[in-house]
Amino acid sequence: MTAKLIFVSGSRAGTSVLLPPGVNTVGRSSDRDIVFARDEILVSAEHAEIVYQDGQFVLTDQGSRNGTFVNRERVTQRVLESGDIIEFGEGGPSAQFTIDDEYSAVPTLDLADRKTPAALRRLWASSGADLGSPSGVFNRGITTTREFVAMAYQKSSKRTRRTTIALASLTILAVAAAMLWQTREQNELEDSLTRFALDLEAEQGTRALLEQNLTDIEARYDSLLRTVEANEQELQARAASDGSGRNVAAGYSGGVGLIVYAYGFVRRGTKELLRMQVDDQNQVITRMNRVGQIVPVFDFGGVGEAVQRQGSATGFLVDSAGWVLTNGHVAEPWSTDDGLAMLRQDGWDVEPLFTTLQIYFPPGDQSQPMRVHGISERADVAILRTELVPTGVPVLQLASERYLIPPGEEIIFIGYPTGVHNLMFRVAQSERSEILQQVGETPVNLARELARRKQIQPLVTSGSISDTTNTELIHTAEATSGGSGGPLITTGGSVVGIHYAAVRSPIQGDPFQTQRGVRITFGWEMLPVEVRNKLRRLREATPQR
Repeated sequence: MTAKLIFVSGSRAGTSVLLPPGVNTVGRSSDRDIVFARDEILVSAEHAEIVYQDGQFVLTDQGSRNGTFVNRERVTQRVLESGDIIEFGEGGPSAQFTIDDEYSAVPTLDLADRKTPAALRRLWASSGADLGSPSGVFNRGITTTREFVAMAYQKSSKRTRRTTIALASLTILAVAAAMLWQTREQNELEDSLTRFALDLEAEQGTRALLEQNLTDIEARYDSLLRTVEANEQELQARAASDGSGRNVAAGYSGGVGLIVYAYGFVRRGTKELLRMQVDDQNQVITRMNRVGQIVPVFDFGGVGEAVQRQGSATGFLVDSAGWVLTNGHVAEPWSTDDGLAMLRQDGWDVEPLFTTLQIYFPPGDQSQPMRVHGISERADVAILRTELVPTGVPVLQLASERYLIPPGEEIIFIGYPTGVHNLMFRVAQSERSEILQQVGETPVNLARELARRKQIQPLVTSGSISDTTNTELIHTAEATSGGSGGPLITTGGSVVGIHYAAVRSPIQGDPFQTQRGVRITFGWEMLPVEVRNKLRRLREATPQR
């Protein structure tokens, strides 16, 4: 009996891994047997283990922060059954557990196997083959021919015997030819079934991934939406009392853009992308790797799909000439992804290259290609510039370079938490299904279609500053992945920080987490000198703290 996990979502989606007898550990720590990417923060370093005992595979949660789920039910320990969907952290990567009675390197059909469908076995049997032996065709042909020759030899004249022997020889040749033809037909049948099995598994994995992703995103979005609604009520109450908060959000939201990106891997020093290799029928060529996974074959060149990663984040306009501030890990998304390191470990001399880097300003009627102008070495900050100067997009005003906001002061956060997918739940379900059917679920395609429908709009949450350090602002404004690069703004209208992460407690099992941003001081440092001087003059002309 062989068990394996077929991953349907997360960084390992589309791959599978065998579960040998014994203990199989799962988590983000590098010493785990099954290792997830470091940026999959819903998975704990030591998340769970799957142990083979007493003829069963038992899944045990190891005190993970976000829990382990089997068929969407949170479990501490569960005996796994074939077909179970395991989710590592609510909304985290998921995999299907399967058990095979007998494992083979590639899907095959053995027509001598009594488990073979009866219709195929009858078809094979009608050819006169012995199903109990791979050489049945040849053996039966030899036996029949031997009996025929013996009878002819005993009862016939010499001439007739010679004729009979000649006919027997022709019969042997005919049987051999039939055997070769049937062997070729069987091999072609096995090849066809292998391709069908691969296509079916890929289709099922893609469909399950899409359904699981949409369910996860909807759950996270509902939770975030409740927070946003509460914040909206708070901002309205504040606006009614002193005019702050809500006015800031309304005036600045149009200058906070949705960043979408895609990057591939090129041969060092060139722009030749690493691509999936395809055959003459444009089907992806696959192979079996050393741990029993069916994986695509890729190489430089060809016409197959490029090997790439996609994502989304937030950025905001700080100057009308097209200068945009965001996080350093947005400008270099491969810095938090194991893909580049894994390729280099496997001997590929590659470097990352953006294939798409775009910003959409609300409501999406203005989209701008961008390029990275600089990345800070001291903090998680980067400066980008649009290649086309945006028209009428509001510019966010930066707080003084020396200003350090005190703990307790109220702020708002503007951005795109949960990424481009949260925007999908602002449209009707029928429209959502139509979009997914037309363009799929990749961030680049979804953003383009939502922008065409003018559905790009950031979320606004409120909170306060909990603590400050020389580099960071610790705050309570709710944000999740996708919100990286969003501005933290005082009720007076000045950007004091750039959100970069929700950091969980390092204590095992402790659910506490903090929202963190980089002080705007480091954003000032990234601006070109002429832009910095221009913004200083504007601040002096319009005094603010």
